[in-house]
Formats: sequence, C-alpha cells, structure tokens
Amino acid sequence: MSKILIINASVVPKENSRSFAITELFLEKYKLNNPQDEIIVLDLNNEEMAKQSLWKGNMNAFWTPELSGKYQDQIKSVDKLVMVTPMINWNISPLLKNYIDRITLANVTFSYSKSTHPEGIPAGLLTNIKSFQAITTKGSPTHWYSEFINIGEYLNGLFTLLGAKVKPALVLGGMDMPPLVGQKPSDVAKVFEKEITEAANKF
Repeated sequence: MSKILIINASVVPKENSRSFAITELFLEKYKLNNPQDEIIVLDLNNEEMAKQSLWKGNMNAFWTPELSGKYQDQIKSVDKLVMVTPMINWNISPLLKNYIDRITLANVTFSYSKSTHPEGIPAGLLTNIKSFQAITTKGSPTHWYSEFINIGEYLNGLFTLLGAKVKPALVLGGMDMPPLVGQKPSDVAKVFEKEITEAANKF
C-alpha cells in the first residue's frame, strides 16, 4: 500500500475548477488499480502558509515548524505525489510558489554537503517519492508560450533535483478556447479522459 499526497493549487473554487475535475478523474482511474492506497488531499486555499509570500519582513519566521516544518515532514512521509496547478500569468499558481518556498530548504529537502556532483549541484533528499505527477492546465493552447515557459517541465525539473522519481507531466491546454470554454469542469475532464487514464495507469 502506498501513501499519496495530492496538492491542489488552483485558486478557483472546486465547483468551477477544471483542474480539480481533472484531478478527480485522475484519482478515479488510479483507484481502480490501487484501491488500498491512502490518499491525502491538501488544498492550498485552506492553508494560511500558502497565502504568505517570503519577503524581508518574515524571513526569520518563514520556516517555523507551524508554517513550514509540518509540510516538510508531510512531503517526506509519502510515497507518491500529485501536484496540480493551472497556469496563472504564465507561471505556476502563487499558492504553489509559496508552498514550494516552504518545503524547499537546505538539509531538509536537498543537501549541498551530500552532493556527489562534480560542480556541487545539491543532492535531493525527497527520495521517498517514488512517483511524482504534475498535472497542469492552460487557458491557451498547449503550444502557446512554450518558447519561454512550460510549468510541467519546471515542476518535473525541480522535483528531479529534490530526489523524486518523476512521470511525464500531464499538460492540458485550450481551457479558455472553443470548444472547451464554457463547458462544465466535469465535461472538460472527460475530453481528456484518454490522457488522464494513461497517466493514472503509469502512476
């Protein structure tokens, strides 16, 4: 049995969120083959720490046990991780950026002293994560802006650095373009059912 952490970083209410509907379908497909796994859902909208960005006025308190430590402990305790974010202003969700700043800390999730790289690139300490799945959505077509930003590749690169074993990112675009614009989130998810099912089966 595996322990799965699902991190929802969409800023849209669940009933209107295409990212959330896609994640629900992913989990539905995953559970068909893994009914005994423990699944933890962390909605960053409900976490105070995800609403507080790092700045010079809070550096001394930013990584406290209450605001950061418990999330570091949680991510180090799971076997698999799903990270869900829409593209917002050509980047990951600000909630997710704040979360990443909380858990990405030297000697906690990566280590320079344990590096074996000839140039000193740090060693990742999240080797407990045997499967990392990024699920990203875009209002624009998938190929737009790929010359300067690909949030799926960014998340995979980051978690590879942190020691996780990553799966190909699930990047689903065109959410705000015909024919998807205006459709119910559950109907949008069904449009991508084949891709979602394939990712769930490999996760």
